[in-house]
Amino acid sequence: MLLGLSTSSIQVGHPLNFVGEKFIDVAKGRTYMQFNGVFHGTNADYDVTELDVKTSRTAANEASWPFFGHYRVPFVPTGDEIGTFKGTVTPINVLKDGTEIVGEPLSVVLTVEPSIILHRMQPTAMASGAECDKPSLRMLGGYAYEIEAATIGFAADNLSVNITGEPGGTSIGRTLKAPMVSAANGGSVAGFGKDREFTLAPVPADATTYIASIRVTAKNADNDAIQVVYPLPVIRPLAFIPNGEPRLAQIEQAVPVSGCMAGGINGQNVRYEETQSETRQRQIQYNWNSDWSTDKSTQTTETTDWSNGTNTGFSNGGDHNWGGNWSENAGVSGGTSGTIGGGLAPGSVSAHIEASYGKTWGGHDGGSQNWSDTGGTDRRDGGSTSDSSTLSTRQGGSEGVSEFYDVSSTKSITSAVTADIIPSMFGVWFRQVTRWSHPAAVVEYDLCGNPHMVAEVEIADYQWAVSLGQGTDCVDVETTLEEPVCYSGC
Repeated sequence: MLLGLSTSSIQVGHPLNFVGEKFIDVAKGRTYMQFNGVFHGTNADYDVTELDVKTSRTAANEASWPFFGHYRVPFVPTGDEIGTFKGTVTPINVLKDGTEIVGEPLSVVLTVEPSIILHRMQPTAMASGAECDKPSLRMLGGYAYEIEAATIGFAADNLSVNITGEPGGTSIGRTLKAPMVSAANGGSVAGFGKDREFTLAPVPADATTYIASIRVTAKNADNDAIQVVYPLPVIRPLAFIPNGEPRLAQIEQAVPVSGCMAGGINGQNVRYEETQSETRQRQIQYNWNSDWSTDKSTQTTETTDWSNGTNTGFSNGGDHNWGGNWSENAGVSGGTSGTIGGGLAPGSVSAHIEASYGKTWGGHDGGSQNWSDTGGTDRRDGGSTSDSSTLSTRQGGSEGVSEFYDVSSTKSITSAVTADIIPSMFGVWFRQVTRWSHPAAVVEYDLCGNPHMVAEVEIADYQWAVSLGQGTDCVDVETTLEEPVCYSGC
């Protein structure tokens, strides 16, 4: 049931909350709000039919559209007119199995106030004439972007963009400014990016993403202002994303890790503190996405390359070529490469696909990155051009091809464990290794921030347990740890 909206007037990119009852819990599905009616815009009236908006449940009786329209007015095809919506909003609970529970429509009047909208936000390295369908909802760290912002219903003289949340940045962030010129619908327009000044810091080596806050402000000569804030995920071109609960894969045989200790007449309190460590190799099993590999093997070789700090080549039409390679049985090569941050300790993992399709991947763990590009033109900041190029950049560390994910896992037990040996009994410390399987996915993001799953993966991780076993003599000492068992990957 929908009881009302949090406001009767709204700006683009600002939150719009819906108050009601029985909005579905996110674990069971999502709540949508469906708009039907007429939007009376600046230039014309527009029919609004079954405009479904996905909301986030923020309380038991509240759901939120966190960014109204996101970058544009949602009731207008061009997204650039203010006005008033008159009609109904219907709440719809959609269960995970697709079942819909439709509530009663509520009559509403919602006025769109003067706002800031975005016409463009995409990397400057896009091929000539290529455009993202909409401003990117995610940004690639270390890549230069171009932005075109406009005001509607508000004539402004200057535009500023304040950026906070970058790794290594200050609490006040940094601010870019640009003059605005007159545009349609009583607004103004300005842009950034021609000098490659809008570049967000790369993602740290131990993370897969971070959130940058982008505050866009437009002011007029009287210092009146309108503003919108977007928290944007900053990502890597290639990301490792856990996507399920860890599963128990194997319990190994418990092994003794101490000598036989006597309880004596009065018993004995014994302490376990291991100063040695045990190292295991974490490895990965994967299912390759054949649709993605086919697409990469047939991509165009006409490219434009900007030297923008990451030195990555991008192919015409929005595709891009990552360094490294894989090969299909037919012998056609393409590929992807990048640094996968975060995930399981001990930190970042660099993935470098270099193997046969459907078999194994190459990889390295040491921070190296290899980006390569062949064919097309090579355009650099100095203005020089050539008919073809081969570009390779290596950023620190050393490279060694092995399994795709092959990282040492070392466990040192440094906290003391104590227990009592019963009088006249004998005790031995035992240690047992448990292997867990962590499901995850490897995802590639294109220049417009759209995700493409490269592979489903299973990562092996290890945990250790200790226990004091006791018996009437050293030969009869038995562990209290679990019996060995293997569920998968043995």
